[in-house]
Amino acid sequence: MGGGARSGLELHRSRFVEWQPAAVVAIAVAPGGSTVALARESGDLEIYDTADWRCVARVPGKEGAAISCLTWVAPFIGDWVDADNAAAADDVPCRLLSAGLDGVVTEWDLSALRARSTTDSHGGAVWAMAAEPRPTDGEPQRVAIACDDGCIRLLTLLGGDGVGSGLSHRRSFLRLQGRLLSLAWGVGGTQIAVGTSVGTIHIMQVATLSEVMRITVGSGDKPKESDERCTWALTYLPDGTLVSGGQDGDVTFWDKRFGTQLYTFRQHGADVTCLASNPAGTCVFASGIDSQVCVFNRIEDGAGPGLEKWTFGSTKRPHTHDVRALAMAHAPGGGGDRDGKGERGKDGDGGRGGGG
Repeated sequence: MGGGARSGLELHRSRFVEWQPAAVVAIAVAPGGSTVALARESGDLEIYDTADWRCVARVPGKEGAAISCLTWVAPFIGDWVDADNAAAADDVPCRLLSAGLDGVVTEWDLSALRARSTTDSHGGAVWAMAAEPRPTDGEPQRVAIACDDGCIRLLTLLGGDGVGSGLSHRRSFLRLQGRLLSLAWGVGGTQIAVGTSVGTIHIMQVATLSEVMRITVGSGDKPKESDERCTWALTYLPDGTLVSGGQDGDVTFWDKRFGTQLYTFRQHGADVTCLASNPAGTCVFASGIDSQVCVFNRIEDGAGPGLEKWTFGSTKRPHTHDVRALAMAHAPGGGGDRDGKGERGKDGDGGRGGGG
């Protein structure tokens, strides 16, 4: 081969980790808007700082724990808590709660990245959960859960580490027909609206645990027992208007006093699974199975001074799969409203939107 030097063959070995995305199924914004929590289909929890949208904490999920909803709640320090426990409970202003289709409600310790306390729903799968907007002075903030057995249950969270701390059941409402799929507190915390799987929305009085109004969604005809007409999302606006999103793809605005239909928009081609509004209640965002994110705006009605109406604003399709969660997150110092969106899909993206 002659006396020349042999040229070596360089070998470059590359290895790739198989990407296993997990869909975003729930989003909750902490009071003040500085922190956003999201849950993935795998059961993982992630905490983001809205100043730079950086993930600051992650809690790995466990197999079989399918999280369906999240909320933030302020722990209550009662007279039974001594000084040492009270100081420990004040370390975290708000606690993150999760609930899932396994029927377990969990309080999370985000400093230790583990569950702090748990309780069973006593009603099967929990489809929706929401914290009381403004708790009564001297009383713990109540958390309402919508259960698979058709019952709304109220929970409270007591701070500290002593006996009686953690999550506990407070009261239960009378059982309603169908599964309870969505839930929203009224502005003053005196009423709760709940959407079912049988084509009805119930307005419940919290003080008496009784129903004060029943709304039939859809075309008005009652669905057969074998059929379902699901109301997947509910939200209250500051003026008391109730907004619903359901399996027909409708976004409907309901009168606060009589429960009559004010406006219905059919911009979506499939189920509307989530709703969100800006703090002023002048914009409502809706999304769902068709991956559209639609915005509806409250504008002045030219029919007369002081009159307003709701109109369809625009739509975008920033995601490739169906959207399971929407939330409004105001970044501190950001100078405006920002909306965080969670996407359900195989690519597992969790995006955040622009100005609301």
